[in-house]
Amino acid sequence: GQFTHATAVPQRLIETANHFYTATKGDWICLQLSRKALEKVGIITKDEGPLPVGDKDVSSTWVNNAV
Repeated sequence: GQFTHATAVPQRLIETANHFYTATKGDWICLQLSRKALEKVGIITKDEGPLPVGDKDVSSTWVNNAV
């Protein structure tokens, strides 16, 4: 794809990874990004609510508490 998943709620990162990606093998790399820095190089950021991944639904608590 031509996008990267990111979060505006870093404290939810591990919970999200454990919810969707526990079957994925290999190492994970986490980056801290700045919207301003991305914008300066022409990268557009788009905020969305929680969405399913494949056939795995989002947690019901995320839908009610989306940022």
